[in-house]
Amino acid sequence: MLFVTLAKVRTNSIDELKDAMEKFKRSENVKVHHMMLLMGRYDALFVFEAPNEVVASRAVLSLQQAFSTETALATPIEKI
Repeated sequence: MLFVTLAKVRTNSIDELKDAMEKFKRSENVKVHHMMLLMGRYDALFVFEAPNEVVASRAVLSLQQAFSTETALATPIEKI
């Protein structure tokens, strides 16, 4: 399953941001496709695969120390 997380920074510490993103990358059973910084309403975008919603939720929780997040299930257009 493919997921997209939009995130807003909640900390002033670059170390907390780096730590949260590193924990996210190391989440068990998660394949991270993209981690991007944004300019606009959101500060970051994470695109990742997880086998189910529970695993995805655990991965996103690792970001909570530094970000507030919104996550959605994503479906590639070519699969419709």
